[in-house]
Amino acid sequence: MAASLNLKDLLLPVSLGPAVKIASFIVLALTIYIFYQHFWHPLARYPGPFLASLTDIWQVQEWLSGKQPYHLTELHAKYGPIVRYGPDKLSVTCKDAVQTVYVRGHKTMPKTEYYEAFGQPHEPNLFNHRNQADHAVRRRILLKAFSPQAVETYEPILNFHCHRLIGKIEGYCQYGKSFDLRKTIYHFVCDAMADLMYGEDPGIQKGNPVEALPDNHHISLWGAGIGSWPLLQPILSIFLLLVPHPRAWKSFRNLLGYFQQAKGIVRKRLLAMSDEKWPDRKDILSRIINLKDADHENKLPEANLVAETFGFIIAGIHPPSATTTLLFYNLLHNKDAINRAVAEIDSHLPPMAPGTDAYSRSAVEINLPYFQKCVKESFRLTPAFTMPLARRVTDSEGLILDGNVLPVGTSVAMCNHAFHHNPEIWRDDHNCFRPSRWEDETNNELGKLLMHFGAGGRQCIGKSLAMTTTATLLAKFWFQLADAKEEQDVENGIFYGKLPEQISVGISDLKGPLMVKASVRVL
Repeated sequence: MAASLNLKDLLLPVSLGPAVKIASFIVLALTIYIFYQHFWHPLARYPGPFLASLTDIWQVQEWLSGKQPYHLTELHAKYGPIVRYGPDKLSVTCKDAVQTVYVRGHKTMPKTEYYEAFGQPHEPNLFNHRNQADHAVRRRILLKAFSPQAVETYEPILNFHCHRLIGKIEGYCQYGKSFDLRKTIYHFVCDAMADLMYGEDPGIQKGNPVEALPDNHHISLWGAGIGSWPLLQPILSIFLLLVPHPRAWKSFRNLLGYFQQAKGIVRKRLLAMSDEKWPDRKDILSRIINLKDADHENKLPEANLVAETFGFIIAGIHPPSATTTLLFYNLLHNKDAINRAVAEIDSHLPPMAPGTDAYSRSAVEINLPYFQKCVKESFRLTPAFTMPLARRVTDSEGLILDGNVLPVGTSVAMCNHAFHHNPEIWRDDHNCFRPSRWEDETNNELGKLLMHFGAGGRQCIGKSLAMTTTATLLAKFWFQLADAKEEQDVENGIFYGKLPEQISVGISDLKGPLMVKASVRVL
């Protein structure tokens, strides 16, 4: 007679070992987590990629692809003005977000942990400073170095390096050579901004290796990638050092190079300024060393100066260079716009004074209204600074945005590239370079929505350099695309409404070279 079987024998024919129990628990926990994140989480009602609702790994991968802002723009085109792009993260492109999050919310919505990867948490710079009270004091001090009046005092330094740039292009003209305008502008900005920021001329335009400067492309990618996964930020840096990947090692090596360079620059300048014979050079570092808090009359200590110099090195080269390059790309691919801009320069700007190689910011702003519309449209169409600027909802009642109540704890961010391509704000031709859209402004409403370098006041250096350099070069040279077919396609309107191929590490730029030919203009 067969032995009788009980229910326990049927359900558990074999004894579960510890490993099986642990595995079963992990599978159960993951299943519950996935269902919670995707169906029951307070942000589950907002659409987005499935993986993004589960883990920040999705956003890290997006940064590594070099396409994060453009993929985010596609997600908004698919899902609408609010997209979930992380477990606790929402990307927004609604019209009221600029005022609600970045203007009215600047005191109540602090920066998220994302920013900590762009400096030292124990000694933050203005960009990654998360303490709102301390940030306000630091910002009040440093903005004095970036006021329009201060920027005008920097123009002789920019003029000196613009003279080299013009000489470089004249050499290409003499031999009828095509050249990469993107690289040429980048080398100019390397020299000009290093000299302007801390008084050292690396001589990149004269042939010195560009490797003389730390590679801020890698630093931006490092910060964007590490910052996107705040839960693992403390250990992710260590983990990446163990990964035998050249990009990880190069990024970390440049990070250390930046800190060491910033420290050396500040100590060298403090020593020089202690000498009574110091000539009081007008550059950014000298200015911030002498600046004081209006309330406390305290100068910034050395550690703060190092932190800010570190931030200036990161932000000082890549954004102005990319902004100028993208402005040239947009003009060269829109013949009507560039011809009208050149005609305005010829008729509205007087010849430069002897010994002057670049127009001043004030001359461009006062005399070139159409050209400024071209600049605005380039900032809108192809912004250079494309990091989503994340803020944390701290009000227990949540944040009301576009008729939605976003719960406390939510990270809310706007990527300006996605925002600038919202058809509900910028119309269906948002992919078109159309400077005339700025002639349709009503009470300057569109201007308030332009977020080319974010929503802050530290915009004038990059904007001034892009405007004055481009206007100066258009006055001195005729430019055309080196590829005859591409030039003909521009004439035929093939490029109208077609965005350039770009790559982003938090700062966008053309993916490839901008090959052009130039000839000296004879007026």
